[in-house]
Amino acid sequence: MLSVFESERGRGARAWRQHGPLSRETLRCHPAPAASWAYGPSGAASARTAAAAAAAAFAVAFAAAAPRASAFEPDEGRNRREETFEFVRKPSVIREGDRVTISFETKGFCDVTVAVEDSRGRIVRHLASGVLGPNAPAPFQKNSKRQTVVWDGKNDKGAYVDDKDSHTIRVSLGLTARYERNLMWSPKKRGPTVGSGFGVIPLVAAAAPEGVYVYDGDHVGEHVRLFDHEGNYVRTIFPFPAEKLKDARGVKMLPGVQEMCPLKWHQELVTILTAASEKYGGQWPAHLGAHDYGLAIRAMAVRGTRIALLGWRLNRLGTDGTTGGLELTGPGVAFQARLRALHEFPGGVFPFGPRSATFDPKGEWLYLSGYAWLMPWNQDGLHGVVRLRMDGNEPPKLFAGSMKQDDLGKDDAHLSLPLGVTCDSSGRVYVCDHMNDRVQIFAESGELLK
Repeated sequence: MLSVFESERGRGARAWRQHGPLSRETLRCHPAPAASWAYGPSGAASARTAAAAAAAAFAVAFAAAAPRASAFEPDEGRNRREETFEFVRKPSVIREGDRVTISFETKGFCDVTVAVEDSRGRIVRHLASGVLGPNAPAPFQKNSKRQTVVWDGKNDKGAYVDDKDSHTIRVSLGLTARYERNLMWSPKKRGPTVGSGFGVIPLVAAAAPEGVYVYDGDHVGEHVRLFDHEGNYVRTIFPFPAEKLKDARGVKMLPGVQEMCPLKWHQELVTILTAASEKYGGQWPAHLGAHDYGLAIRAMAVRGTRIALLGWRLNRLGTDGTTGGLELTGPGVAFQARLRALHEFPGGVFPFGPRSATFDPKGEWLYLSGYAWLMPWNQDGLHGVVRLRMDGNEPPKLFAGSMKQDDLGKDDAHLSLPLGVTCDSSGRVYVCDHMNDRVQIFAESGELLK
């Protein structure tokens, strides 16, 4: 049997099957030959294979490892494991209802792991693990080679295991480490990274018939990836694949370089995108400061082969990994708003971009809303919906409501902090009028339908 556990000072997440001693020698794999004793209804015991034991009414399996060649190097303040991995008294069980008592005796003060496995060999309960001796961890008895461990019939989640007859108690000696896998991490599903400023770099998603496009921004780069509707990775749209760079229009290249190499902006060299800059080539294209204050990509829309990324500006991509025949950098989509002064913050007028975007059915027009900010000392927003052409260079025009900071209301001519917008297949525009607690439906002309 092979076990997996972390070295003494490690803190990363791991997939655990058994827990063994924490020693400096846990980087090597040592298989332990296993023998199984299956206990049938009559109580007679016979040596069987592991497969036969798993099929028995109730089974006890134990594994003993051969001594290793390397000498044990004890650390001060930690149990000294004896390199003797043998049973003086083989494991036995006594079952009384949900309560199962496991008893055994070892020849030396070695490490022991006791676990409950289901019929597929997966551990459902980690009962005990550690080095026997004066510092043996509970529920082991200290200074004793004769041990008794009680299973209360529950799994690691605290729920009772109903079909106990199909489970196996496994007592293992002399386990060592083998890396198996990381949990809760994938290079293609990294998720948002918290910056050192006031904002969190967002995950932005847009659904399409072929799957879900996800923008993943962090301090070392940005990605747009396609996942299917089950969450499986399909392909990367951005950064542009090397073979598609020639078809990415408006992407600046490093001068004096023979091969095509896109220019990344600012001193942090974070991104090729320009959506977080009011002016193309300005001071804050999409660098560290812009990320920290939530000024990177805040909204995304997908329709057909077109992808719109929006921050302070519109950036245009194609679902094929190019810019879709359009220039990467589109018009600015930010509107000015005043933030009040507080403590050392002087206040002033700042640009803000949308948090929600949608295409019309033909993929020609973009509707934008959600011009809101949520800072510790400032929570406010603009109260309108705007629209612009995807392939144009004109800034967005007012579609509904008002883009003046204090021009809000409950009547049909006004909105109050509209945070979301979407279109149906007929071109009708649905607006989430957040502070009015309603959804307004508009025609393409801007006429309020209901």
